Amino acid sequence: MKSAKLGSTPGINHIELADSQEPVYSEYGEIRVRIISNSLNYHDLNVASGVLPSSPGRLLMSDGAGVVEEVGEGVVNRPVLVPCIF
Repeated sequence: MKSAKLGSTPGINHIELADSQEPVYSEYGEIRVRIISNSLNYHDLNVASGVLPSSPGRLLMSDGAGVVEEVGEGVVNRPVLVPCIF
């Protein structure tokens, strides 16, 4: 699985593309989503540029769409839309 993450130095030239491990299972109260499409938006640009504070290694992706593949225990309903609020 590929991911875009924040490098150790702020700046869009320091975004790192990396291979990430596939999650094996969903934990309590979590779902696993196979991402079909995503984008980096203005929030991600601010994080990558250092305007918004963050830690090195943070995954950059505020916008994404996908399919629920696995549901962990404690999840009552399978969501159709998962909102992200920062």
